[in-house]
Amino acid sequence: MNKKSIQINSALNVMKTLVSMAFPLITFPYALRILGVDRIGEYSFSKSIVNYFVLIAGLGINRFAVREGARIRDDKLALSEFASQMFSINLISAGVSYAFLILTLIISARLRSYSMLIAIQSLAIIMTAAGMEWLNSCLEDYSYIAIRTLIVQVISICMMFVFVKTSDDIIQYTVVLLISNIGGYIANLFYVRRHVKIRFCLTNAKQYMPRILLLFASEIASIIYVNSDITMLGVFEGNFQVGLYTASSKIYSVAQQVLSAAVLVTLPRLSYYFAAGRKDEYNKLVSDAFNLTFMNVLPAALGLLLLSREIIVLFAGEEFYSSYSSLMILCVSLAISLFGILYTNTMLLPMRKEKEITLIMAAAAVTNAALNLFMIPLFKHVGTAVTTVLAEAIVMISQMVIVRKNNFVSLDKRTVIGTLFGCIWIAVVVFIVRQLISSNILCVITAVIFSAAGYYGIHFFFKNRYLISLLAKLKDSRNSN
Repeated sequence: MNKKSIQINSALNVMKTLVSMAFPLITFPYALRILGVDRIGEYSFSKSIVNYFVLIAGLGINRFAVREGARIRDDKLALSEFASQMFSINLISAGVSYAFLILTLIISARLRSYSMLIAIQSLAIIMTAAGMEWLNSCLEDYSYIAIRTLIVQVISICMMFVFVKTSDDIIQYTVVLLISNIGGYIANLFYVRRHVKIRFCLTNAKQYMPRILLLFASEIASIIYVNSDITMLGVFEGNFQVGLYTASSKIYSVAQQVLSAAVLVTLPRLSYYFAAGRKDEYNKLVSDAFNLTFMNVLPAALGLLLLSREIIVLFAGEEFYSSYSSLMILCVSLAISLFGILYTNTMLLPMRKEKEITLIMAAAAVTNAALNLFMIPLFKHVGTAVTTVLAEAIVMISQMVIVRKNNFVSLDKRTVIGTLFGCIWIAVVVFIVRQLISSNILCVITAVIFSAAGYYGIHFFFKNRYLISLLAKLKDSRNSN
């Protein structure tokens, strides 16, 4: 088995995610000010349409392939055969996706007005399918992913400032964002050949398709309740409201991706442990993931909620100030969704609970779409945020019910106590800093520094074993050098 450290993999994946998030954190505020609310809304609406067809092309293969590939990754011949099957199925699904996209543009007169933006972004359909990103995760090759991501994002940042200079540069903006998203997949077309031999074959497609389609159904439901928010908001209220919601949801998604990065790397290892019957190691890794998520997600969501006004102004500008209300609501969703991601990736997927995942996501999608019909006309972008919270809550609660008989998770008392006291400290610090400092940027920086220092200081006082273990490893690493 691959002996790469979970801690190292987590650190690399967090670094990769931070690098990926650096691109929107640096360029999105710039683009918001250059392009304006309506142009950003135009881009976001067209991207929400393309995302449906990217989903069709992906066919739910990514999560399936990471889980199943991890079980056979020590057998190079078997892995090459499996990778070829996944690659071949993905190519066919990409062709079907393009056919549906063309048909949709022919039928819908309104979407044809976005045809240029949609055509550019549709390149993601074939690259997402052919890039085989799942193989790197399966092999836990996170160092390559991190380096590749850094190079692509640096190039994209430079292109943004060179080519996007006026409100008419929406096409250039779309191209740059496309490169930032699929540049890594292009590199992957060549890199994966170092690990496996790829050929077109479908000999075992019938064997895989039932489970792939189950995960595909769950992803359809998932993207409906995630992506339909912007689609329905655009249909009912127009580009301006989409632009407002885009600002708050972008910050939400950045936080979500960073906080989940350390956990997602555990799926290949957990799948390996579960398949090998290594129950003790599996249970320990699941409990560690939950404790670390509990320790980091709650303070992050609280801090983001309390500083939402200042962060929106810094991130998007005064024009987007009213976005802070939807951001505050999405902070609640942030905490809920991270535990939902945990249940999916640490328990349900390794246990092959595809049917349960699909039913959960379908229930969330139906609820979200139905509530959007009422909430968006009444509360606009704020109503959209509320439906997101409710959908995420349905997902998490349903998952808890399914796994309740399996005692995999054990929350550490010191972690819980330290987190609760630490959150009180964060609230006090933010309140005081907001009274003393009027500058948005100084307020956010000061609040973050003092909140983080005090929060982890409290955990150290309560002798949090995860924090003490990390400090010990850092000390040993320094001594060894």
